[in-house]
Amino acid sequence: MKTFSYVLAGLFLFTASASAEILSLERGNTDIKGVNISNGGTLTVGARSHGLTTIRGCKRTKTILKKLIYVMQMLVTEKNAFNSTNKTTALSSLENMAAVGLHMTFKYDLTAEEIREAYVAGLEANKIDSNYPAMQEFLKAVKNGGDVAYDQTIVIAGEKISENEEVITFQGANGHAVAITGTKGFLRDVYSLWMGETTDGGLSSLQECLVTGK
Repeated sequence: MKTFSYVLAGLFLFTASASAEILSLERGNTDIKGVNISNGGTLTVGARSHGLTTIRGCKRTKTILKKLIYVMQMLVTEKNAFNSTNKTTALSSLENMAAVGLHMTFKYDLTAEEIREAYVAGLEANKIDSNYPAMQEFLKAVKNGGDVAYDQTIVIAGEKISENEEVITFQGANGHAVAITGTKGFLRDVYSLWMGETTDGGLSSLQECLVTGK
C-alpha cells in the first residue's frame, strides 16, 4: 500500500509509506549486549537500493535511569568518506553520503510518543525548526511507528537524491516504513539528533562512540 501527499510551503514534500524491511544486515563477528554488529547491509527504499558498510555499533544509555536504551549501528555507502575528526566533520560527511542507515535495537521499552518527544527535544537543543513540513512528517512517522519493546528495532535511513532533494525513511517497531522527501538540509537536521548538540550524558557517550569509536 502506498500513500502520497504533497505540501507546497516553500519546498516540495513527498511521503510514501509501505510495509517491508528496508535494511537487511550482513552478520558480523562481534556482539554488543546480545546484538550482532553487522559488517554491512543493503538499504532498499522503493526502487532504490544501496550497499552499505557498517562504521561501528555503539550503546545508548540513559544516565538518570542507569539503563541501556538501545544499541545503534551506523552504516554508510562511502566508509572512507566518513570524517571522524569531530562531531561537526562527522555530521558534514554524513549529510553528503549517498545513503546512511541508523539501525537501533532497543533494550528498554518506550512509547512512540516518548521517542517523538526525545527527538523534539533534540531538535530544540540544536536550534532546528521542528515545524517545517518535512520535519513534521518525520515526527508524525515516529509517532505512528508504534511503541517499541525489548529487542524490537527502529531504522532511520537517509538518501541524498540530488543537491536539493533528500529523503529520510523511518521504519518503526510496527514494521511500517515511511519515506519523506524534503529539500537540502533535511538530512543534516535529522542526523543532528545524534551528531549535533546532545541532551544528556548518555547521548554524548553514544555520539563519541559513533564518531571516534571510543
